[in-house]
Amino acid sequence: MKVGLDYWNTVSHNLDTFRVLADALLDGGHEVYIVTAVGHRRKHTVLADIAALDLPVSGVRMVVFDRPAEAPRLKFEVCQELGITLFFDDRADTCAYLNDRGIVACNVLRRPG
Repeated sequence: MKVGLDYWNTVSHNLDTFRVLADALLDGGHEVYIVTAVGHRRKHTVLADIAALDLPVSGVRMVVFDRPAEAPRLKFEVCQELGITLFFDDRADTCAYLNDRGIVACNVLRRPG
């Protein structure tokens, strides 16, 4: 199985949980990818931020949007390319978009505060 993880508000805010999940999936022979969508201002820094987490993953893919509403489509294109069938994201619109296209999407709710 190939699993996708969103970075911001998903992995970034639940690092210990996703570290355990990624370790278990990789140990089980599965692949784990971080797939992040960013605007033009963050495109030069987000990959370094992700690398600093030292999270065990099979790879990291960044897509750049002009408008945040483009993120679901861009993430879906990466999922198609990599063969990702399970995806974790904090955005309900991304989860709905992926789900409508056959990818099991899990909505990671943002913590209050």
